[in-house]
Amino acid sequence: MKQRLRYAPTAVFLAFIMVLTTLFFVLPKEAYSENEKKQLATLPDVSFDALLNGTLTEGYEEYLSHHFPFRETFVGLQSYYELFTGRGGVSEVYFGADGFLIAAESTAASEETVRTNVKNYAAFADAMGLKATLLVVPQTGYALDGQLPSNHLPYHDDRFFSAAEEECGSMTLLDVRDALCGQTDCYYKTDHHLTMDGAEVLYKAYAAAQGLVPFADYTVESFDGFYGTSYSKSGYWASAPDTIETFKSTQNDNVTVMISSNGIDTPVRYDSLFFEEHLQRMDKYPLYLNGNQGLVTIHNPDAPEGKLLVVKDSFAHSVMTLLCQHYREIVMVDLRYYSDSADTTIKELVEKHALSEVLFLYGADSLSTDSSASFKLFYDLEDALPD
Repeated sequence: MKQRLRYAPTAVFLAFIMVLTTLFFVLPKEAYSENEKKQLATLPDVSFDALLNGTLTEGYEEYLSHHFPFRETFVGLQSYYELFTGRGGVSEVYFGADGFLIAAESTAASEETVRTNVKNYAAFADAMGLKATLLVVPQTGYALDGQLPSNHLPYHDDRFFSAAEEECGSMTLLDVRDALCGQTDCYYKTDHHLTMDGAEVLYKAYAAAQGLVPFADYTVESFDGFYGTSYSKSGYWASAPDTIETFKSTQNDNVTVMISSNGIDTPVRYDSLFFEEHLQRMDKYPLYLNGNQGLVTIHNPDAPEGKLLVVKDSFAHSVMTLLCQHYREIVMVDLRYYSDSADTTIKELVEKHALSEVLFLYGADSLSTDSSASFKLFYDLEDALPD
């Protein structure tokens, strides 16, 4: 009897492996993970070259990893194990107070990247003769320090802001740190973006700087079940969802939105700022202006005769649903998605639309991690590149 029991752990382990192997081949393979918000790997193409250079092996490893039976369950178990053993940051996300899942500052973030980007923005605005404003959104972990676990790594938003201030030249730099710090209603719990309350803070700050009178008469609609990017990276699948809102104004009843995903494709026209088909998904943030797109133009015939260029990341999307009340035309460019092969350079967009103002609106995280995109501003403007 004792001899049999001696081999029991091995037998259980082998049975476990056999069950998982069988399930791997039997269970259907999903193309997309809704929880993790990513495309899952497909079987790699088999070729002699792929075998020699190692890409075939890497492809199979990735495929096995992505389609391992009950993968998301194991990811969640690992996350909560790390949490309960005193390590509050998993997959670069902290489990904070009151249900906040807060992204750690990227290890790629640097003050030098901020300087490069801001120099490029200022040089472009000067070369084009545009009245320029820079608005930097503090990271959730910086603004909501009180929600973080005690073992969190530091956030460097103050250093990033100081670097931007030193390099902004003739641009107006808006400081919204005090307005957002400690305001838990301005940040989502499961996503790195601002709520509509936070977007309103940015809107009012920009309006005040431009001498505009902010609108305050909105119809507010709320939608439950929003799980954002921090949730997807964390593995904390038991977290409660956020509520996402729309602030709708009669001033925007006749708005039209033209979207080209990359600046090459023919723009498609829509008659709303809000794309409610995204409410059927876990990540509902693309509700605003259909998410990340290379080129978006908002036309509002009921607004004053203003025109504005917005060079931005996704923090701008919710803000533009408010700011478009003041501008007849807003041309939004996301340099990350605006193709190098686009027929129209940013310089030509400014000239084509007769734009006289530019707003650079970025989260501190993207401003401090990606300097390559900002060089797209200088196609046709090579002489204006800063040293």
